[in-house]
Amino acid sequence: MDRLADEPHGQELVSRVGRYDEAGLLGKAAMRLSGDAPSAQERERLRRQYIGVEGRISEDVVRIVIESEPIWTLLAEKDLPEDLTVQELDAISEWLRGRPSGSGWVAAPVSTSLKFSDPDSIAAVRRAIPGEVSADDVTAYRYALFHPGPNTPEPFIVALQSPGGGLGPNVVAATMPAGATFLRHEQEFGVVSTADLDRVHAAVESDLRETIRAQQLLREA
Repeated sequence: MDRLADEPHGQELVSRVGRYDEAGLLGKAAMRLSGDAPSAQERERLRRQYIGVEGRISEDVVRIVIESEPIWTLLAEKDLPEDLTVQELDAISEWLRGRPSGSGWVAAPVSTSLKFSDPDSIAAVRRAIPGEVSADDVTAYRYALFHPGPNTPEPFIVALQSPGGGLGPNVVAATMPAGATFLRHEQEFGVVSTADLDRVHAAVESDLRETIRAQQLLREA
């Protein structure tokens, strides 16, 4: 909320939403008639600021994977190659769900995004991953959703390494939960800095825009 308040007209928006929410029926009607009532877009902007950078990362990772789903269908329809092999999807699934245990074990579904390889974004992701992950270990990454139950997707960032200068299949180098609570705890305990989390946020925002654009281009092709 502090960042929004510091922006031009940001404090005015915070104040206007507060006045509207506290107004009675006549007050709300008067604000709508005068054009002072906050719009749905303004409320969404305020909500996104309120949930913090951790919440925004988590939400956007989920959306990136969801926006990637139609892309796989469009690629198949247009007979274009995918950037995800069955072997890589199986490896990601194993990392996220753990190994099978017992005869009654049922695999929870895993869905993934496109692969991203912008050098600055790779560096941001690598710095945020807990543990010792070197620059040579991560050459790309993608996002994934683990679905342990109905309507409970768990977002992850999956760091990848492409052996043979990108000619071989991708292997999973590391995974990191991208849920808001996990990221908030990592920041509070000093595992990841505020600056590093901001860099991850910038990468996620860029990847979301790229995913939406890729879907649009495929639909228009």
